[in-house]
Amino acid sequence: DNVARSDAEGRFELRDLVTPGVIKLNVQPELPTHASVNVELATGTTDARVTLVRQGRLHVVLAEVKGDRDLLRAFLVPPGGVVESPDEGFPLRADTWLSAPAGRYDCVVRLMAGTQDLLRIADVTIGRGQDGEDARLSPLPWQQFVRPVTLTLVDAADKPVAGIRVVQWIDSGKSGRQTSGGESDGNGQFFTLVPKTGSRFVVAENSFGQPSRFRRMELTQVTDDQRLVLQPKLKVRVKLVGDMALPTALTVTWRTRSAKVQDRLGLLAMLPGLGGPAARNGVLDVSFDEVGDQVVEMCVVESSGGRPKQHVFEWGTIPVVEAASTQEFTLKLADDVATRLADLRERHKQ
Repeated sequence: DNVARSDAEGRFELRDLVTPGVIKLNVQPELPTHASVNVELATGTTDARVTLVRQGRLHVVLAEVKGDRDLLRAFLVPPGGVVESPDEGFPLRADTWLSAPAGRYDCVVRLMAGTQDLLRIADVTIGRGQDGEDARLSPLPWQQFVRPVTLTLVDAADKPVAGIRVVQWIDSGKSGRQTSGGESDGNGQFFTLVPKTGSRFVVAENSFGQPSRFRRMELTQVTDDQRLVLQPKLKVRVKLVGDMALPTALTVTWRTRSAKVQDRLGLLAMLPGLGGPAARNGVLDVSFDEVGDQVVEMCVVESSGGRPKQHVFEWGTIPVVEAASTQEFTLKLADDVATRLADLRERHKQ
């Protein structure tokens, strides 16, 4: 890319252009008073004049909403037209200005970029270089197609928990589902807008590499003002009995999976730092979101000599139950697994 900035007289110069055929320019004014413009110039052009289009603004107000998250998305389309670029809409907050060249538009509102149209307000006008108001947009009647939901997240002592990630899944028709979300604030609250058809929510802690304190939750139905008590993780300590020593050239990580799940997580789960907890002095400390049988696996990656090769050694299954204290189990390495580990160990000695 070749980037230049215009001077006080509006002139700019591009040097050392090597693009064959058509030269494509994208002119982006820094001030919102003018719209960006795309220009195509034939090779050999040495002088060109670019006319910027002065644009205006249209005011949109979402009354009675909380926080500063992007709650809806608006699109200005030609009268009767459709949204052609769903990722280029205007994120709507409590108070938003939509910028566009002067003209007549339809304002289309969606819950998120890839979801279905919720509202179309026809024939809105933007004046040249003017800030305009339209009574149908200020305030926008969002209560007609979505409802407000406030989730309050607390711990077992009924204290608000901040920084809990809430992901909202929304049905978007043929394109499947779209996600939106944010985190609970200092009061443990998360505010969002939910379509009348409903949403599914996933509540999980952002631990940033640290052990998570609370279990992951999924909600298919929520009330307008719902209080959620976060449950602590089910803590488990596993004592591993058997020879697990391997050459340092091999990458070793540990993971657990539900006994109901037969497929593997793949190589990504076995990369250093992503494969799960470490076994220290033959002890593995892990935590779970739900009760049930869990399979403990040792993952080994050979990365020398071309494409990495992965090996999975199953140590056994532990029955995790509902308990307030740490549950303890002992897993002894099975003879056939011990033989496979010994073979791998011997191969890397050579």
